[in-house]
Amino acid sequence: MKNCDEHNVCDHLSKRLVDGGKGFKALHTVKRDSNETRFLGVAYKTSAKDKGLLLNWCPWCGGKPGYFECDKAMPANADVTGLAPEGDKS
Repeated sequence: MKNCDEHNVCDHLSKRLVDGGKGFKALHTVKRDSNETRFLGVAYKTSAKDKGLLLNWCPWCGGKPGYFECDKAMPANADVTGLAPEGDKS
């Protein structure tokens, strides 16, 4: 049953990733200095305004989507310099 892609997202989960509204969302980050896009993981949103919950395991195959499995060299407290705190408009 486990047919995961390069981001450890299985077929069942990838078919359920949607744009807009509620449901499973693919999250990506972009490095400012290189414009490199990186897959962060999958979040589940209960409504369009919900910030969502980042999944650390797949409910179908038990895999670890996103950086939980793909980038073991990156520490959990990844460098987030340059990101403004929520609510900071400066």
